[in-house]
Amino acid sequence: MSLQPPIIAVYTRSGYPAALVQSSIPQYEGTDVNVLILSGPNGAGGQIVYNDPPYTMFDAQGQYVGDAQWRASLQTLIDSTSIDPEGIFFSLSNSAISTLAAMAPPALAQVMSWLKSNGIAGIDMDCENWGQPGGLNPMDPTCQTVTLAAISAGLALTAAPYNQLQGWQSWCAFVRQQHGTLAWLNVQCYAGGSGNDPVSGWFTQFDPVVPIVAGFEASPGPDGGALTPNQAQQQLATWQAETPSKALHGAFVWDYSLINSGTYKVAEFAQAMRTGLNEGNPESTFKIRVPAGFLSNNDEAQALGPRIAAARQGRFTGKWTTVLPGEMSVVEVELSTKTSGSNTFKTDVLAGPIRSNEEAQKIGPNLAASYGGRFTGQWNTIVVGVMSVIQVEFTF
Repeated sequence: MSLQPPIIAVYTRSGYPAALVQSSIPQYEGTDVNVLILSGPNGAGGQIVYNDPPYTMFDAQGQYVGDAQWRASLQTLIDSTSIDPEGIFFSLSNSAISTLAAMAPPALAQVMSWLKSNGIAGIDMDCENWGQPGGLNPMDPTCQTVTLAAISAGLALTAAPYNQLQGWQSWCAFVRQQHGTLAWLNVQCYAGGSGNDPVSGWFTQFDPVVPIVAGFEASPGPDGGALTPNQAQQQLATWQAETPSKALHGAFVWDYSLINSGTYKVAEFAQAMRTGLNEGNPESTFKIRVPAGFLSNNDEAQALGPRIAAARQGRFTGKWTTVLPGEMSVVEVELSTKTSGSNTFKTDVLAGPIRSNEEAQKIGPNLAASYGGRFTGQWNTIVVGVMSVIQVEFTF
């Protein structure tokens, strides 16, 4: 996925039909929210429905029979806010997972394919209540069937655990063994997960690393772990301070309806999440303008900006301008002084003429930093007196 951290996410039960999506857009406008997780899909009578009273989305044959305007409303949401084109996830409850797994394989594949083709970037597996009636373990055949269908459709995967660490370790390993895209885990630190430490209790328990997004409930929520924006900021900063390097991949708040009916706004929680994630870390962010070729209009800029920013491991701010009409535009990208991730890649980059190893070792770190990477110490001259290259390692 091109979506870069920090993840600033909101779970919402107002993600369907189109009318509810449209009515929620003003809450997200002008905020840092870049991921929206649609919590509401359930299974009923062999069909996939949304919320209670249910709106039918998919019939038992996997055909989409829902709101014809829903896809367009998701695009309007993306165009009007900072929500990333790869930032809309479809969260599956136990009943939705069980219903999908019971469908004929072609019907299940059709559901996943339709979601992938209509604005959904990934599936969020919300398996809960293990060992209880209706409960699901993520390694149950039912969950594996749905997980594999999502992978086959090219959908990314997240999950929303709050206990049973070993089971989720196995599920993450399963996703990777099947060559799926494991985006991150949304660790619940409220309700049944109240008291969870997403860093020491989760992040440090995975090898290889699994990105962790820490979740809390919006005050005045009814469950343990409900926080005001100020409390959320302080809690996230405390968790981030547990490790010298950046641990948390982002944060999420549960849920939109609690916020919409409460004292605080989505913008306040979004700002609290971003600030808390940065305060707990010695890093900071800064903004630069990056060449983007010629952009003919705002629609094109908003579509291409996130991809250009992702190539720099940054976040597109939504701002852009044309510096040479018909020839060159620039986009504003927010970068971090530190990059994080479990992947590394080394490559040569142009460095101008370098005349000695002493000079290379002196200027190499700064040249590498200008590309957003780390100088490995290796270099080479490709045209004497004209051009040399240095080897840079990127982490992502």
